Amino acid sequence: MLDGVNSNGTRNLLNQHIIQNNRKSLKQDDVSILEDHAKANNIDKVDISDEGKKMLFASKEDRENQSLISVEEFFNKDVHTKRKLDFANKITDIKNIDPFDNEFLVLGVTYTFSENTLEKSIADYLNGKSKNPSLVANELAQMIKGTIFNPEATVEERGINREIAMKNAKYIAEKYFENQDEAEAFMNEISRYAENDIMREKGYVVLDNSELAPFRSYTTAYNGSVSWRQYAEKYGTSDLREIFENPIELEAFVNKISNLSPKWDDEIVKEFEAHENHVAEIIRNVKNTLDEKDITNSMERLLKAF
Repeated sequence: MLDGVNSNGTRNLLNQHIIQNNRKSLKQDDVSILEDHAKANNIDKVDISDEGKKMLFASKEDRENQSLISVEEFFNKDVHTKRKLDFANKITDIKNIDPFDNEFLVLGVTYTFSENTLEKSIADYLNGKSKNPSLVANELAQMIKGTIFNPEATVEERGINREIAMKNAKYIAEKYFENQDEAEAFMNEISRYAENDIMREKGYVVLDNSELAPFRSYTTAYNGSVSWRQYAEKYGTSDLREIFENPIELEAFVNKISNLSPKWDDEIVKEFEAHENHVAEIIRNVKNTLDEKDITNSMERLLKAF
C-alpha cells in the first residue's frame, strides 16, 4: 500500500499496526509510530500513492463493517472469495479521497518539494502556522498554476480555481501571520506565480524563477520574430524536424518563407493577440462573477489543516 523511499519496513509496520488495531481509526499515535520508525531507518519521506490511499481506506472500512464468521465459514473458500470480491468492489467505488477530510492524511502525510518552487515557498511560510504546511502548499499551488497542473480544464475553470486560491491565501495571511511584512511577502510570492500562470494562459512561455523574460510562444526566447517551428506548425505539410530531414521539402519550405513570411507573420500575430484579449476578458469575468459559496467551501477545507 505504501510507495516511498526505503519504505518496506514502514509498509510492514503499517500493515501490522492496522491488524493489531482492528476496528480502530488511525490516531496521532499511529502517525507518531510511523514517523519514529522512518527516522530510525533514515527515511527522508514516505509517499502514499493514490492507489495506496484507496486500499487503506477500503481496508479500514472493510474491517469496521465485517461481521464475525464461524469456524465452519472460516474453512469455506466461498466465504473468503466473496469477501475478496466485496473488498475489490469497495476499492473500485472509491473515486477520490479528499486529503483534508482525513486525520491520517492531515497529520501523517508530508509532501517533499524541490527548492525554488511555489510549493516549497508556501510550505516554508506556513511552517509553525499549519498542522501540515505541505498539504496546504500543494493544494494552493495546484490551483494557482492551473496551466501546469490542470491543462485539460478550460481557461474559465482554471481562472476560478486561481482566484479562489488567491482569496484563500489572503485570508490565511490575515489570520495566521502576526508579522505584517511576512504576510505581505507571502502574498507577493503567490501573486507572482499567479501572474506567471495568467501569462501562460495568454500564450506566453514563462519559466518561473528564471532570468529569462516571458516571450510569445510563436517566437524564440532571443528575439521577437516568428520562429520556423511556428511556420511549420501552421503552414507546413509536416513538422520542422521532418522538413529538415527532407532536402527537397526543406528547399520548398525556405522558398515559401521568403515569399510569404510577411503575410504569415501578420496572421500569426493577429491570432495570438485575439487569443490574449479573449483570455483577459475571461479572467475579468471570473473575478466579477465568482461565487462566494465556492470560496467559503474551499476555505473550510484548507482550515482543517490549521
